[in-house]
Amino acid sequence: MSPQIPYSNLELVERVDLWPYFSKDPEAYKRHMLNYYYFFVEGFKQPLGYMHYSFVERMPWPKFWDIDREKRTLTLKTATDFAGRNKLIDETIRAGVVAGVFEECCNEMFRVSDANGDRVFDMDGTALDRFGVINYGVHMIGYVHKPEGTKYWVPRRSENKARYPGMLDNTVGGSLRAGEDPFDCMVRESEEELSLSREYTSANLKPYGTISWTMVQNDDGSPGCQPQVQYLYEMEFKDIEPSIGDGEVGELYLKTLDEATPERYVTRFCGFTYCLSACQSFRM
Repeated sequence: MSPQIPYSNLELVERVDLWPYFSKDPEAYKRHMLNYYYFFVEGFKQPLGYMHYSFVERMPWPKFWDIDREKRTLTLKTATDFAGRNKLIDETIRAGVVAGVFEECCNEMFRVSDANGDRVFDMDGTALDRFGVINYGVHMIGYVHKPEGTKYWVPRRSENKARYPGMLDNTVGGSLRAGEDPFDCMVRESEEELSLSREYTSANLKPYGTISWTMVQNDDGSPGCQPQVQYLYEMEFKDIEPSIGDGEVGELYLKTLDEATPERYVTRFCGFTYCLSACQSFRM
């Protein structure tokens, strides 16, 4: 018997995608944005992100930032090229680390793009959510066809993970590093997390589009803005079993859809996976 679920897949997505979009409710958007600063880079017309005022007030902003508290804008100035912007962003993040605003740098760089998709600068992942810029990532659901029906590989995140420790997740996932292609990112993550060979993943991985949403909190639960664009993949595991790789996965389960579905609705899955698993389950 299929499990009883308290709300639909679309309602599940809406529980995570709580940002009040202007196109849907202009007045709600305007009220919400009273708590945010628009993050600009000199020379670019559109904001690159939205920073919550509590973060703006805590940060020791270096002198190359211009803060307009009346208009609620924060602008990176003086840098005129990619290398210069990278240098100033790095200096800013390291100042935040010294002040205790950020954890230590994770030394993984991520691309920040403008509205046209052009690469503006790269930044260390420790500050990505606080700056309210778009994070690009990949997620994959892996499945096995058994005589009794289809089952899905469901990992439990390691208790040592900084984000959502101990929670269930999609089979493989991760963020795109600066300059990395989504398909190549998924191949790399599959090798690192579940010890899958690059050759096997490259031959069997199937893309299934993208999904985007915006959360209204940072990873630590504080108010913020986290826009996400995730590239979705699925892969059948044929005569192969994954094994835990780099330590990001604590445990690994093989579950039917009926076994996995109720756990989505009692918050055992991490926040990203709410949206991703709900949307992909339309196809299951």
